[in-house]
Amino acid sequence: GFFDEDDEPSSPGGGAEAGPRGGEEAGNGDKGRAGEGTSRAGGMGAAGGTAGTTAPRWRTRVFAAECLCAVPSAVGMDPCHFDLARAREAGGEQWLVLHLQEAVDVGYKVATGQAAMLRPFGLNL
Repeated sequence: GFFDEDDEPSSPGGGAEAGPRGGEEAGNGDKGRAGEGTSRAGGMGAAGGTAGTTAPRWRTRVFAAECLCAVPSAVGMDPCHFDLARAREAGGEQWLVLHLQEAVDVGYKVATGQAAMLRPFGLNL
C-alpha cells in the first residue's frame, strides 16, 4: 500500500524530520535514491496496478501521514464531527465521525507497515 514500502531514507538523520520540512528542497538528492519514481518490482502495485504504477516518494508519504494526523483538529470544533448521533441528525456525509472506519483503517496500516519511521504517525491517528 501507500505506506507499506520499506524505502526509508538511508542517510543518518533522514527520518521524518528530513521530510517536507527538513530542509531538503524538492528535486535535490532524489535522483540517486533507488526505488523512487520507478516502477515497483514485477510491475504490479499493491492495489494491482499496471506496469506504469510508481511508488510514492518518501517525503510524499511523510507529508500524507502528517496531513492525516492533522485532520481531526482541522475539521473544527463542530460537535457533529465527533458525535455520531448528532452527525446522523444533521445529515450529510461531511462529518468526520461518519468516516471513522476509514481513519482507523489507515491508522492501522500506517502503524503496522514496514516503514518504521511512519509508525508513530499511524499511532497518533
